[in-house]
Amino acid sequence: MNKTCPICSKEEILSPNGVCLTCYEHLKSYEIPSREKIAIGAERRLRENYSNATKETLEKNIESAVKFHQENLDNMTKNGLKAVQLAIIVVDEAKHLPTWREWHRRHIAFIKNLIEQLPISIFAPVTKEQMNAFLWNLT
Repeated sequence: MNKTCPICSKEEILSPNGVCLTCYEHLKSYEIPSREKIAIGAERRLRENYSNATKETLEKNIESAVKFHQENLDNMTKNGLKAVQLAIIVVDEAKHLPTWREWHRRHIAFIKNLIEQLPISIFAPVTKEQMNAFLWNLT
């Protein structure tokens, strides 16, 4: 079965994540900083707190941080990455948007879309009309 990614609607879903490789890599870039960024931070912290730290100590700290970030990503995706998780991260991390207002509108539209996808029964005793009136007021 050929399904397209629910986030970008462009590429084929990569199992078991439920999203395409591009969207998965997008998440990964947010969750795992580059080794260079980790090294800069580790070197700065060691310089500030342990002025006589060795290169071996720095390298151990870098390796530990890389492992920590990778383990966090692995835990987040161990049962398959849910498209909703990724979409929330993408919307929340939308640094490319020029204004706060634009980000806020996109965030509201995303939440509204999520709510519309859920079965009305989970909002009981709210009626369909009440839910529609609420969603209309979101925008």
